[in-house]
Amino acid sequence: MNRPSGLTALAVLNFVVAFWTLLVGVISLFMLTGAIQPKKGQVFPPETILAVTSAFSFLDVPLLITAGVGYLKVMRILGRHLGSVEAVLGLCFFGFLTGHALNVGAPLQFSALKYLVYPGITLVLLNVVFRENLTE
Repeated sequence: MNRPSGLTALAVLNFVVAFWTLLVGVISLFMLTGAIQPKKGQVFPPETILAVTSAFSFLDVPLLITAGVGYLKVMRILGRHLGSVEAVLGLCFFGFLTGHALNVGAPLQFSALKYLVYPGITLVLLNVVFRENLTE
């Protein structure tokens, strides 16, 4: 079966997002452990956010990479199902960030929308657009 070019683009985008997520996770971990100190007048996010962000990142990166490989190999389990699980995990993380921001009265960071937009688009692409392609 030929792989649609859109599925290839989604796989490449998954690898880019995996790299970015890994970078965010490592920086969050360094901030949490004190390896990175805040500059004068700079305030780090609460430890809860840093810990959950680190844990989410290190759980999400292997899922993103494995799902990307599944897209490239046009596999139903690795591509469609694992990609859907990763997208739902990203939406749950967005829900956590939103809930925490509302709980403490802080504004939601614009960068948190990545955890809403990319998983939402991924779910639509996997379960509507590429549904017939990821059947093997």
